[in-house]
Amino acid sequence: MNTYVVTAHKASIVEHTQVGNFFSPNKRNLLVGRTTRIDVYAFTREGLVHTLEIPIYGRIAVMKLCKPPGDDQDQLLVLTERYKFFVLKWNANTNRCETLVGGDVKDKIGRLDNHNIIGVADPQLRCFGLYLYERLLKIIPTDYSREAYNIRIGDNVHEIVFLDGCATPTIACLHGRDSGYLRALEIHQDVNPVEASQEVWQIEIKASFGTRIVAVPAPLCGVLVIGEDTITYVANPPRGEPLSVRIPSSLSKQTVGRVDGDGSRYLLGDDTGALRLLVLEKDQNRVSGLKIEELGTTSISSAISYLDNGFVFIGSRFGDSQLIELLKEMDPESKMNLRVMATYPNIGPIKDFILVEDEKQSRKVVVTCSGLSLRVIRNGTSVVEQASVQIAGIKGMFSLKRKAKDAFHSFLVQSFTTETRILEMTSATEMQEAVIAGFNHSAPTLFAANTVGDTIVQVTGDGIILLSSQTMTSTSEWKPPSTCRITVASGNTEQLLVATSDGNLACFEIDPKSKSIVEKAHVQLENEVSCLDCTPLGDEPRAKWAAVGTWKDVNVQLVSLPELKTVHVENLGGNLIARSVLFTTLDEKTFMLLIADGDGYVISYILNTNGRPDEILSEKRRINVGTQPATLIPFRNRDRMFVFAACDRPTVLYNAFRSHKLLCSNINLREVTQVSMFDSEAFPECLAIATENSLIIGGVDDVQGFHVRTIPFDEQPRRITRVPKARLFAVLFEKQDALREREETGSPRTEMDGVVLLNNDFQVLHRFNFQENETGCSLLTTTFGDDAEDAQEHVVVATAYNTEGSANSETGRILVFTIGEARLLLVSETEMKGFVFCIEQFMGGVVAGVSGRVILLKWEEGENKAMKLVPRSSRHGQILVLALDCSDKWILSGDMIKSMRLLTFDEEQNALEETARDYETNWMTEVAMVDNKTFIGTDGSFNMFTLQWNPDALYKEDRSRLEKAGEFHLGESVNRIRRGHLAPQVDSDGPVLHSHIFATVSGMLGIVAQLKPDAWNFFSKVQDAMRQVVTGVGGIKHKEWRSFSNERRTGEAKKFVDGDLIERFLDLDHASMEKVALLVEVPVEDLAMRIQDMSRFY
Repeated sequence: MNTYVVTAHKASIVEHTQVGNFFSPNKRNLLVGRTTRIDVYAFTREGLVHTLEIPIYGRIAVMKLCKPPGDDQDQLLVLTERYKFFVLKWNANTNRCETLVGGDVKDKIGRLDNHNIIGVADPQLRCFGLYLYERLLKIIPTDYSREAYNIRIGDNVHEIVFLDGCATPTIACLHGRDSGYLRALEIHQDVNPVEASQEVWQIEIKASFGTRIVAVPAPLCGVLVIGEDTITYVANPPRGEPLSVRIPSSLSKQTVGRVDGDGSRYLLGDDTGALRLLVLEKDQNRVSGLKIEELGTTSISSAISYLDNGFVFIGSRFGDSQLIELLKEMDPESKMNLRVMATYPNIGPIKDFILVEDEKQSRKVVVTCSGLSLRVIRNGTSVVEQASVQIAGIKGMFSLKRKAKDAFHSFLVQSFTTETRILEMTSATEMQEAVIAGFNHSAPTLFAANTVGDTIVQVTGDGIILLSSQTMTSTSEWKPPSTCRITVASGNTEQLLVATSDGNLACFEIDPKSKSIVEKAHVQLENEVSCLDCTPLGDEPRAKWAAVGTWKDVNVQLVSLPELKTVHVENLGGNLIARSVLFTTLDEKTFMLLIADGDGYVISYILNTNGRPDEILSEKRRINVGTQPATLIPFRNRDRMFVFAACDRPTVLYNAFRSHKLLCSNINLREVTQVSMFDSEAFPECLAIATENSLIIGGVDDVQGFHVRTIPFDEQPRRITRVPKARLFAVLFEKQDALREREETGSPRTEMDGVVLLNNDFQVLHRFNFQENETGCSLLTTTFGDDAEDAQEHVVVATAYNTEGSANSETGRILVFTIGEARLLLVSETEMKGFVFCIEQFMGGVVAGVSGRVILLKWEEGENKAMKLVPRSSRHGQILVLALDCSDKWILSGDMIKSMRLLTFDEEQNALEETARDYETNWMTEVAMVDNKTFIGTDGSFNMFTLQWNPDALYKEDRSRLEKAGEFHLGESVNRIRRGHLAPQVDSDGPVLHSHIFATVSGMLGIVAQLKPDAWNFFSKVQDAMRQVVTGVGGIKHKEWRSFSNERRTGEAKKFVDGDLIERFLDLDHASMEKVALLVEVPVEDLAMRIQDMSRFY
């Protein structure tokens, strides 16, 4: 089984933030740690601008910026959860991160503290401290020629910080959970490690699970101990009784961000989203008191970083991250001393998701249960329709202004097979058909545009007409010889190119004074022209070159203007005929030539206007946009340039930020024949889009890979199902922490968990509450095997009672609802002896994971002739069944400890039978069936693996075993896997056999796909080549990062290809691309094309 795993939507939760001079001494940056990558942002007037992504081969446990004495540029300390340690520094000359030191800091002896990895840096950067093992702190001197060593620091370590203002590196260490002590230890680096630590002072202090300690910088120095309900300041050394202040509410977690360099103010965020300011009142260089000020409410913070000038970044694991501004005075509307300036979407943690068809967008969307909201996530770009009309047969479109200086377009020229029609904006909101006196309406228009001298040009097969914008009458005309017709035309405001049916190419210029057409040159070509373009580059009014494609030649010629002399001939290879060409400037510095061929591919080149003829075009790449020829049309949206590829699979092309990489975004239309910018007063920044039978005026939303819509939820959504015929959603919700309601009402919360019914716009129609201490675990929609179109839909809900300590502590229910008058109607209730963690449809009934059993229930008539779910068969032998998947007569179960097993239902015996199992111990989080012989699983150690069953094995023992087929370290905690894909259309002849979507705690959406053998062999070879060329940050090897690892063993990944590594090829510089291509033995452009084709799958 050959598996390809790739990220579709990157992890979005924020776990770490740091602010400092990372790029240079003069520029401050925000660094954001998101599970396995670090995003670097620059501060600008427009807000935070993403400037760099640093992929990390590991899960980030510690991320700290630290500045060496005498150096104005920060270094970055990183420690991964697999105990890889490295220090990075940005090299402005090479624009790369350099590794100053790095290595594996895991020891051969010692008991790892897996739940409390700590990394700290001495303020004077004399050493680093890493707490990895119980009772031990590893000291790494910043004189990297010296070896690291361990010092003993005591039991039950909760937190560690380095203290400032100390002549010798000194740590403060908080010990204990319920009650404990804070002590300071000096670290001596020039003595025997056994004698390297010396206690300076120790005081008793209250400590709990959420207690934090924060070092206060010089000149105040000391330590802040931030607990559930009290903040205490301890001086260094302690002087008398520590100072304390009560926190307005008792909470289990506080996030801290320092505001001032001297440590006199700190921002505090809690697990309700409240933001407070802690002020250390000073008397000279001593702290005299503590004061807390309420600021307002933000997202629930996991990290807080003060940026500058009152701006703060709130990073969140549970909601959107935010850029806020602190206000000196309270905002009268919000009643808060802060204002949200920008929001950064986070779809994690994803507890569940479904894939549904969006009827409005004609595409699949993902709906997730994320934190305190539902998120609707769609891939690609949408055209937001403003107006439409049924018009068939449009072959070309051109937008015109009434006068060249007008701000908006007034006319939309539509070309048909035998005529030209014009729509005119007659008012701010109305359009109607119009006639322009000087236009040739009885022939199709090949090109039309506003030109210099306040003129308009129209090109038809009969000739060229130049009109005055004021009189709309002809001022100049040009006609080809009577023996030929014009077949192709292109132009700009000053120049015009036309090709005729006899192979002639002519160049004209518009004389603005005489309002006339002036022929500058013409040449005879060997073959008839198939496409033309003379779009100026950048802000130039005139084009330096034109691109010319012909019908029989498999090349594109670049000719100079106005001379029409051949500058360069680019061979396209194979039998490719250029059908559309376009010069474009997708960013300020990158000029490109795009060529659409007859097979649905777009070929891109970087254009060097100052190079030698053989250097003009470089970095050739091919992108598949459809199966039919595309027409390339440039357009501007939100001050950025894009290219619309009008074809059977409409696509927008755009340039990746800080890269020559050309990206694609699918459009939510089935087929587009022509497009034109139509920026009118009624429809600003819109496009006129022609399909086979209609004309659509619409705006394009943000062009990007994924669009996220947030549906705020009062509770925490846990599970979701679609009720397709009723066009509704059912969502299991879990009540929030009762603390906030106790604060507001003074009484305990009484509202229970339950299930809600939502309409297609996610508005709540009905709410059904569970019983006290009952929690919903799973739900699904089923017709119980009735395939009739009018079969009644049922929503089935599985629950568990949280009644710890009672005689019936492990119980649950399975509830069955029908839907009537937009309400959930309970029609059946089945008590179960155990927690019902999961349910799936199976053979006209449902199968449930009930504690350690798998139980089959049938929908049958009960004693009172009412229908009810009745248990008919069960299978014991597991610890806790957490996940199920079914196909035909097969059931795959995933256990909390005992991995996976395959069951089947014997209809003759009316019994569930075990067919095979995995005999290894794996702590499963999710399972999925590819087919009845191939299975996918994920575990609690962030691994993904595949199992196979061989029913034809010779021996019974082998037939009863699920054999490990492949294994891979994903580095993510997976909550849900579902069959499907995210692409609007998938080629059945492509490289993928089967695909599933998976969702993780960190907000990642990924694709796991089974590849055909030839595709597997190819991408395996690419992966091996990329491992040789691409070096991991910090010196971590990719093979080591992706190796399967749990508490019992570590093994090299097998039968898995890392799609993220493969797709990094597209971000490499051309020299590195050539190295990879040489190892794979495939041309660069072919390799890029195959990788891009694969990426379009999702």
